[in-house]
Amino acid sequence: MKILISGASGFIGSYLTGELHRDRHTVVKLVRDDRATPKDVAWNIESYKIVSGAMEGFDVIIHLAGENLSNGRWTKSKKKKIYESRIIGTKLLAETIDKLKNPPSLFISASAVGYYGDRGNDELTEKDKPGEGFLTEVCRDWESASELESSKTRVVNIRTGVVIGNGGMLNKLLPVFKMGLGARLGTGKQYMSWINIKDFTEALKFIIRKKEIKGPFNLVSPEPVTNSVFTKELGRLLGRPAFLFIPGWVLKIIFGELADEMLLSSTKVQPEVLLKHGFKFKFPSIRESLMNWI
Repeated sequence: MKILISGASGFIGSYLTGELHRDRHTVVKLVRDDRATPKDVAWNIESYKIVSGAMEGFDVIIHLAGENLSNGRWTKSKKKKIYESRIIGTKLLAETIDKLKNPPSLFISASAVGYYGDRGNDELTEKDKPGEGFLTEVCRDWESASELESSKTRVVNIRTGVVIGNGGMLNKLLPVFKMGLGARLGTGKQYMSWINIKDFTEALKFIIRKKEIKGPFNLVSPEPVTNSVFTKELGRLLGRPAFLFIPGWVLKIIFGELADEMLLSSTKVQPEVLLKHGFKFKFPSIRESLMNWI
């Protein structure tokens, strides 16, 4: 297959690209026009422009690009970048796909479990409605932006949790935990929905193969864990104490709105649609997943 990927240079995108290459797929990167090489497809979100002809002939388009959520406080300008990088970029891709003579058979557009908001201990599936908050608004509009007028292209929205692998959140936490400074966040009772990057990649391959399925998919392990359990497990595997805790009010002072929506919110999500269609997780438990990468 010939596959176009945005966000291919990021932690998730680079791993996915490597795996698709190993499966002998032809992978082309969709990158900013000032960073593009002759092998890439170039776009510019600010000027709302894509070289449309260059997008002809792809079997699958996977859209992962978006402003980093956890890089700094959510100032007004930061929130604007987070929102526009996702919604405007996705609209541009969707409108371009609708104009193609030979559109792809599948458009996979990223989303996140932030769609559900802070829901405590409620077990959530794809059937549940969106919650409240900035991330919910972003995810809801992000998914709406991926809608196509044409029925020739199947659209799948992947609501992803924290991705465990050699990068992302885990790489930020390991140095801290290795120094014995691992800490529970707030009460530690908030649920974290997560997925091993190997299962993430296999799930995308599964979605590509299953031509009859479309719509939202929760890309998370069937075994979400609380922050307290995650903290203890990571500390135990590293042989380091992890009995410290950071009060919620301190996190709010340091990180502002980001703390409420990402560090202290509780989202307990199940991958109901994936399981219904027969997908098998290789790393369903957090212990197995962490052992795979540390």
